[in-house]
Amino acid sequence: MTRERLRALLLAVLPLALVAIVGWWANREVERVMRERAADRLRTVLAGADAAVRTVTAQQQSLVRWVAREPEVRAALLAVAARAREPVAALRRAPERARLEALLDPILGSHGIENFAFIDSTGRILVSSDSGLIGQVAGSYTPARVRALRAG
Repeated sequence: MTRERLRALLLAVLPLALVAIVGWWANREVERVMRERAADRLRTVLAGADAAVRTVTAQQQSLVRWVAREPEVRAALLAVAARAREPVAALRRAPERARLEALLDPILGSHGIENFAFIDSTGRILVSSDSGLIGQVAGSYTPARVRALRAG
């Protein structure tokens, strides 16, 4: 190969190599910037969702406290608690369950809440708007969690 041909080949390949290197670098930078922007957007969405969940939770806690202070609701809940040792079938047919549903459905429904459950200190569901849940142990309500909830 002559020197001229080698030089011509080098002049042809060198710009292509330079373009490839610059393209690779630019692609890496664009990808990095896109990842940073996506991460920023996700952090913003997460912060908004977190704030929304905290607001809804606070509103629901306030509603539960208000409902629990209602004398009729409190009396019906205490009556259900007094029957806690009865068989599940009896709890499902209990007039206190019907009374609680009649009291709670309009209140909770007006706040977009479709279901309720009353759980004893062991996590056992004593009364619920879903009768199939009555008598079951709510897995997320362990005795330790129930104690923490009762403590405020």
